[in-house]
Formats: sequence, structure tokens, C-alpha cells
Amino acid sequence: MAKKNKTKKQDKKQVDLETLRAQDAAKKEQTAAEKQKKRRKTILTAVCCIGGAAVLAGAGFGIYKLKSGGSLQKQIIAETAHYQVNAAMFACYFRQCEDSYLSYAAGNDSMAVFDETKSLKDQNYKDDQTWYDMFMDNTMSSVESNLQLCEAAYADGFTLSESDLETCRTTAEQTDFSNYQKGVTAADFEQAMQLTLLAQRYQADAQEKLNVTDEEVANYYQAHSEDYLSVSVLGYSFPWDPQTIIDGDATQHDAALDAAEALSKTKTQQEYTDYVFHYLTDEKKIAREEAEQMAGDLVITKMVTEFPEDVQEWIRGGAQRGETLLLPKEEQCNATVYMLRDTPTADDSKTVDFRIIFLNAAEFDNVDEAEKFAKELQEEVKAADDPSAKFAEAASEYSQDQSTYANGGLVSAYSAIRTTYGDEVSAWAFDRSRKQGDMVIVKRSSAVILAFFEGENEHSSWENEVRNDMLQQMAADFTEKCRSNTVTKHEDRYQYVTG
Repeated sequence: MAKKNKTKKQDKKQVDLETLRAQDAAKKEQTAAEKQKKRRKTILTAVCCIGGAAVLAGAGFGIYKLKSGGSLQKQIIAETAHYQVNAAMFACYFRQCEDSYLSYAAGNDSMAVFDETKSLKDQNYKDDQTWYDMFMDNTMSSVESNLQLCEAAYADGFTLSESDLETCRTTAEQTDFSNYQKGVTAADFEQAMQLTLLAQRYQADAQEKLNVTDEEVANYYQAHSEDYLSVSVLGYSFPWDPQTIIDGDATQHDAALDAAEALSKTKTQQEYTDYVFHYLTDEKKIAREEAEQMAGDLVITKMVTEFPEDVQEWIRGGAQRGETLLLPKEEQCNATVYMLRDTPTADDSKTVDFRIIFLNAAEFDNVDEAEKFAKELQEEVKAADDPSAKFAEAASEYSQDQSTYANGGLVSAYSAIRTTYGDEVSAWAFDRSRKQGDMVIVKRSSAVILAFFEGENEHSSWENEVRNDMLQQMAADFTEKCRSNTVTKHEDRYQYVTG
């Protein structure tokens, strides 16, 4: 398969990229010729790896105060009331971040890299910031978050299991410290892992305990009903090339505005879609079949609050069915025209759960190649012992849908009126004969969607929206509680971490 931007699978490592809050979830290096046809997507989430054991980066790079007499162990870099991070352990995390950055950069030609034969302090990452400063700042940011979680775990009396402690001991014994800063020991490493896992387990446990009742959902909705109204509109944008404006040629700009103005004067949905279709075929010279598909994909259905603020104001301001809104955006070099299809209402329709893998044809030689790849993935999923897990794995690696790939492609509580993935996917998902494990491939003009049906969701669309918002607020409150724990940082001791 002639696929662009191929990358090799890599061992799962920890990477803190820019914010040290990202996970490199690429796999081991491809060895089979068939696998070389596939583009592995590196997934960045909040995880870090120490000596091969995956642990949450945002969840604690802490260590108990060590009793050894080593100089690195005596220099405390950061501490809370009950936990400390010394220079030996900070150097360990620092090194892991270096290695992980290089591992990730190996599959991304656009990323800058540093010269491993020279000191990080002598090489600029950007402007006047050195690579050493960048890694140091971001590692400290993670350390601070981790210590705060550990302190919260201590307050709640949360401890690790014997299995977790054994994992820390085993991993420390198997780790090669030859590439670590001199002075880092297995004992340092083991204690670091203990507190890292403590923070990780504590955070996961707290999240699992988050819950809201149906009564709480109903009460919240009554108090915030305006925030949970859904609306359906038609929408089309007329862009222009900003370079033409720079060159002093306003022809394209004026033509786009004229077309937008004409579309805004249509009175019915049929007139609207007909105008767009003829614009695409007559002005843009797009083939009729593709233009028909594009004109058929103009419907946008989602929560009112998900639209741009100026569109929200128009909808809430009493816009009537069939009314249009023209929004020229000079800074964005486009003009968008909306037509209201229905007045806002609470989406009380039933919902379903499914997973998707979105393959952009631009990443392949053409859309046919993307479809061919989707069929290969479909067969792999069918042959798996656990098709759902296999599909989730494939979605994490290959899907280019930014809103779902990190969660295994899961689209939860999708209602029949939504149009995010097109009418064909909606019709398939809500077919009465649909059952768990069913799959479909939808071929579009510029992309291919592979979908996997998980099942019906027990709650309506608005109920799920309310419940998710409440859970997110509870999670934010938990994070804020952890952040209230004071972390003391000793910047005068950073010198002990050589990088």
C-alpha cells in the first residue's frame, strides 16, 4: 500500500513532549512486510515510563526520603509535607524524558532533535532556551503535579497493593542504569516507582468513584436546561486565498463574498442545497457525483453551545426556521452562511455507542487505497478473539479523528439527529437489526470511515450530556483539591542534575 508518512512501531516509552503530558503509544518496530504498509499513529497521552514500566506522568515522580549517604540522594529538589524528590531520582526522570523525546522524534521528521554527543546546556531548543532548560522545566512541572497527587493519597490513607510493590522491586532489579546519571541506584528507582504508582493508582481510584444519580442529573438539567438544547442548521463556507490579498488582488475575495451573499438570500433548504450544488459544479468545476455528496453533507446538528458565539447569539436571539446568517470572517479568509432548519430543543432521542476509524485519503495515495486499508483492518478485527478490543487498538493507532482516537475510537451516546459522521453512519447505527460487533465501511470523497457497533446506550442524548458535564466538573474539583497541596522546589539544587 502506497501510504504517506509511514512510521515504525516502537517500544512503548514515556514521553513528556513540550508539556510532558503526552504518551508515546506507538508499538514495537514493524518486522513483517505486511505491517510495513501500515502507518502507525503515535498517541500522546498523560503517561510516563520508568525503566520499561508504564506509569502516569501526571501522577507522581515522588520518592520517600532516602537514608543513603550519596550526594545526589541528599539533595532534595522538590518536596511536600510527606514526600521528597531528590536529585538522583530527578536525574532518572530527566533521562527518561530525553530518551522518550528522541524515540518519538524518530517517527516524526518535523520534530527538532538535539546532538547526543554534546551537552544539552550548550544547545538551544528555541530562542534563548536550551534543551536542558526545556527538559528541566517540563520535568519539574510533572514532578509538582505528581507530588500533589501523592500528598492527596496520603491524606486519604490510600496505599499500594503488594502486587504493585513487587512490580516496583522487579522492575528496579531488571533496569540497566549505565545510561543514567552517575549515582542513581536501584533503590532510588524502586522507591520512585512506588510513589509514582501510588499517585497513578490513587488518581484512577478517585476517578472510578465519581458518580452521579439520575435524580442529580434531572435536577441539574432543570437548572441549566438552556445549555442542553440541540439545533440543526445548514452550513457552507466560501474561502479565499490570503496570498491573493497580500498580492493586492481582491478578485477571489470579492467573488467569495458575492457567492455567500447570494446563498444568504435563499429561502428554503432546497434552494440552499441547490445553490451550493451549482456553485460547486459551475464555479469550482467539481464533478457532479462529488458535488452531490458535498451538497448532501451540509446539515450540522449539535448542541447550541458547541457553535461559535456569534452563531449562538443568532440562534438564541429568536432566529426562525429558514432564516439565514451570513458571517464574513476576514481574519479567517472565509464567509460562512448558516440556515436554521429547526428551533432548538432538548435531544431526547435514544443513543448508541460505536467506535470509528477515520482514514483521511490525503494520508494514502487515494481514497481507494484508504478503503483497501479499512477492509484489511476489518478482517483483522473479525479474526480477533476480542473484536472490540482489537478495533479499539487499531483506532488508537490509525484513526485520524482527533476527538476519538485516544479513546479507542469510542463514540459514546450518539443520537440519531447528530450528523458528525454523516447520514450513512447514522442510518447504519440506528438500524433495528444492528447488533454488537457489526461493522461498516463508509467511503466518502476524501475519507473512509470504518465503524464498529458496541450497543445501545441506556440514556438519552441530553441525559448523557448533563452526566458527562457533571462528571467533568467533579474531576476538575478533584484536580483542584490535589493542586492545593504545597510543593516546595529548591531551584538552587538543580545543578546536581547534569542532564
